[in-house]
Amino acid sequence: AWPQLDGTLKATYFEARFGPKNRRSESTDDATLSTDDPYQLKIGEEQVRFTGQIDRIDVGQVGGVTVFNVIDYKTSAKQKVDDAKMRAGTQLQLPLYAMAVAELLLAEQEAVGLSAGYWSIRGKGFGAGARSGGPLSLSEIEKGVLREAAAWPELKGALIQRIGEIVDGIRQGWFPVFNEDKD
Repeated sequence: AWPQLDGTLKATYFEARFGPKNRRSESTDDATLSTDDPYQLKIGEEQVRFTGQIDRIDVGQVGGVTVFNVIDYKTSAKQKVDDAKMRAGTQLQLPLYAMAVAELLLAEQEAVGLSAGYWSIRGKGFGAGARSGGPLSLSEIEKGVLREAAAWPELKGALIQRIGEIVDGIRQGWFPVFNEDKD
């Protein structure tokens, strides 16, 4: 999917954690990358802390720049990246993981995200293209030059705003319970 890389992307980190380790977790995290520091997302004048464990991070190079993909394994063949769900705040995991990798886990390497997506165990793997629910595009490579994907800055801003709204709602005791699937 990325023929302009300086080599192939390599599955480099598995179960890389940010934030305190969960005492109930039986998995062995990637000690070479994991940190007890939470990912801190600035929303207005406040820092909101997140903890997570990323199934897999693939790493490569483009013109001397370290790039990565965030991969979350799913057993469902139907799990898709959905822009509307991200904007609604019901599918925040992948973009938050991508931000955490760039701004915390691989910050010293000044790594840039290429994409974040679901790897369907029973489906078509990582998928391809946004129309098929394929990975969230964070950057693009054109003629060997890496640049931020056109839609990513606006989406990231919308996600940060929505997370702020969710946090504010929680603080006000607003916990709506409903299911979008009418069936």
